[in-house]
Amino acid sequence: MANSCGDTIYFSVGIIFLDWFICQLAQRVKLAIEYELIRQVIKARKEKNITQAELAMKVGTKQSNISRLEY
Repeated sequence: MANSCGDTIYFSVGIIFLDWFICQLAQRVKLAIEYELIRQVIKARKEKNITQAELAMKVGTKQSNISRLEY
């Protein structure tokens, strides 16, 4: 018969680890989506042959924001 106190500790540690793992995975997925979006913006800008300044004017921001995004 298993020790219920020991099982509770392992169960708690397992839940904490699982929670941490899910959080890490979610952050990585979020970053992957952001990077892909940035890649698509850069690709579209280059395909349209427009500068960062022109894109900034079209979307209503500063060229420095576009530059920071593409960096």
